[in-house]
Amino acid sequence: MLYLARCPSTSILTLNSRLNFHHEHHYGIHSWLMASSVQYACHLSSGESTRTHRQSISGMSLHHFVFVFWRIHSHYVHHSNDQGGGNLFRWGATLLEGVFTTPLESISLVWQHVADGGQLTVTKSNFAGIEDRMLKGHTGTVASTSGHPDGTKLASGSQDTTIRIWDMTLDSSKCLAICRGHTNCVDTVQWNPSGTQLASGSDDKTIRIWDTTTWECLHILRGHTHFVLSIGWHPSGIWMASGSYDKTIRIWDTTSWECLHVLKDHTTWVLSVHWNPSGTQLASGCSAGTIRIWNIDSFVGKCVQVLNSYTNTVIDIQWNPTGTLLASSCLNYSICIWKTDTWNCQMILKGHTCIVYSFNWNPPGTLLASGSLDNTIRVWDTITWTCLHVLQNVSCVSSVQWCLRGTYLASGSNDGHIQIWK
Repeated sequence: MLYLARCPSTSILTLNSRLNFHHEHHYGIHSWLMASSVQYACHLSSGESTRTHRQSISGMSLHHFVFVFWRIHSHYVHHSNDQGGGNLFRWGATLLEGVFTTPLESISLVWQHVADGGQLTVTKSNFAGIEDRMLKGHTGTVASTSGHPDGTKLASGSQDTTIRIWDMTLDSSKCLAICRGHTNCVDTVQWNPSGTQLASGSDDKTIRIWDTTTWECLHILRGHTHFVLSIGWHPSGIWMASGSYDKTIRIWDTTSWECLHVLKDHTTWVLSVHWNPSGTQLASGCSAGTIRIWNIDSFVGKCVQVLNSYTNTVIDIQWNPTGTLLASSCLNYSICIWKTDTWNCQMILKGHTCIVYSFNWNPPGTLLASGSLDNTIRVWDTITWTCLHVLQNVSCVSSVQWCLRGTYLASGSNDGHIQIWK
């Protein structure tokens, strides 16, 4: 398993391993990498190995560890050979620009640096279904969880009326902030695409928009006449959709925070809304068992497709990352996979023995995690549609969310706890 850790600007990353550089020379080294501009560092772990900010990466069960270093203006590397000799080197602005490979064993996990964001992103990861840690603090059911776009934070909304922001960096269980203001259960929380704002919907009939630096409430949106059950930001961030127990969907302009549309075609309460990845359509599911597909622009919101296969409540809906599939769950304990070119049901996933309350595709779209009131989480392979993992030792699962770009899975339960799986 590969971990991403935010390091203080003065921190030192220690790597103990045999490194194979591009020019094929081999060294047995201890390397201390120091730079004022270092923001992130990668850590490897396997089995019961410790995971700290000064961690050995030798002997891990990975084939290659590829680390793309970025331009550092003042950087020191201490290099010592197997006999204990050493030298201190200083390079200029182009130091460590390149790829360094560590030959180890088994399958690779690859991180690549994103220059403009100053962070590393995972391009391949293996999910083992192992519990990593538990986040405690909520005193009521965790109704919703949402991972920050950069993977460093997790937001959770609870029946206790609060929103908690959790540190998702290496081995942390720290609550960074508590957002207070709602007067009833927080049913849904969602970050905007840039991660600069967080929206929350509540049984108090309001939507709150939070600043993600100060954690102050910037706006309170009113208009729904009943519980706000679901929120979905448009991929561009210019609009936000909200679904409510009042049977309507509202489309909000995120600059003026005016309501552009009120969509009233549903005949019962709207439990879930979700935009497709391109932002051209919105899907909504309701308690009458129908799913509606909407074309939305700044002038009109029009229903273009109605899926009527279900005979009971549609609990959750979500497009896959490519927009080619739409998943939906309902009261019959199953998940239906719809092909979005024909709107035919391609597959029905069965295995849960109670209501599937939440599910989430991982960022590559290769895995689908589902959480149920049967006290289990199932992880499905989206190629074969076989169940790869059944995660147990959980309370009734009310929310599941992949975070840190699919490296971790967070699950919220009715006991107020959030479990992190890797």
